Amino acid sequence: MLTVYHDGSCPICNREIAVMKRLNRKQHVMFVDISATGFDPAPTGKTLAELNAKLHVYGDDGQLHLGLDAMRAIYRTLGLGPLITLTELPGLRGLLDSAYAHFARRRASRATNCDSGTCTPQHQD
Repeated sequence: MLTVYHDGSCPICNREIAVMKRLNRKQHVMFVDISATGFDPAPTGKTLAELNAKLHVYGDDGQLHLGLDAMRAIYRTLGLGPLITLTELPGLRGLLDSAYAHFARRRASRATNCDSGTCTPQHQD
């Protein structure tokens, strides 16, 4: 079982979580919304700011996966390992990890015009 700590107040993130939930037919992944009223980060050993900085996933064995590695762990658990392996190819892994880090730093300020779960990214000139 994986436990995914995600920001439910992030519309872009919610779209990805919705895909994961549809693929979670065997219930091997549990989703915890860190923006929910009453959420307490203390059991994770992380602060809310740390959890908000990048995706955190814990395995049953206590192993922590962060950022794009967290996404890889989730999708492997959901049965998409062969597809995820492509994201680990030399050169591509570093590029994708950097792109995720860039997204994670800017996600809160990039989504605007959100209506009914559909968002238009804010373009910065």
